[in-house]
Amino acid sequence: MKNIDLSIRMKAVADMTVTGHTVADIGCDHAFVPIYLIKNKISSHVIASDVRSGPCDIARRNIDAYGLSDVIDLRLGDGLDTIEEGEADTIIIAGMGGMLINSILDKGYKVAASAKQLILQPQSDIDKVRNHILDKGWTIVSEDMLVDMGKYYTILNIATNPVEFDYKVRRADENLTDLKKAYLKYGRYLIEHGNPVLKEYLLGKRAANQKLILSLHHSDSEKSRLRYEELLSEQKVIDAALELITSHT
Repeated sequence: MKNIDLSIRMKAVADMTVTGHTVADIGCDHAFVPIYLIKNKISSHVIASDVRSGPCDIARRNIDAYGLSDVIDLRLGDGLDTIEEGEADTIIIAGMGGMLINSILDKGYKVAASAKQLILQPQSDIDKVRNHILDKGWTIVSEDMLVDMGKYYTILNIATNPVEFDYKVRRADENLTDLKKAYLKYGRYLIEHGNPVLKEYLLGKRAANQKLILSLHHSDSEKSRLRYEELLSEQKVIDAALELITSHT
């Protein structure tokens, strides 16, 4: 059977996996990523887990169709409850809201901390996921940002043991500069590596914000004034990020 086709987003998630690792895909849906990892010899054993029986049934059929039931272990359960400490070298959690990802990591902290690599792809609240990772003492080794079907996605590559890449910017710091705020909001790795997709995103966001600023400038309501000040502050953070991105491109 031919290799499985993944979306741009999920292929980027899968390709971030360290070759040779045993992988746990949490929220595996139809098991496309586990099948891709095996077929492309990125991993020799994958645990595919989902909380819903419907997707698990479809995943089982897909795994059987590819003849991979001996190397893809399908499990039904909630979050990291389906795996034991040290059972997976890489844990993938993709396509979920950021606060749900944070909750999964909290509930299954010992399991997550026992892995060598976490690959996270939040659909929302990405800055809150970054903060959560840093608060746990883990390291954001790299990030990727891409466009798939007209939507922007960010993927975080996390090491649970200290590594050389220094991302020690804490949300508790009351004296954060605009650039440090940008690191947390938009990703230090992406900024310092001049990621072109992030640059495109920020230019678009800055232009949209500017239109709102002009529309709110003469408003007398307290709500509009607060939003106006908030947007001005956000523009400073975006400008700090864009200045550094431009210097790296």
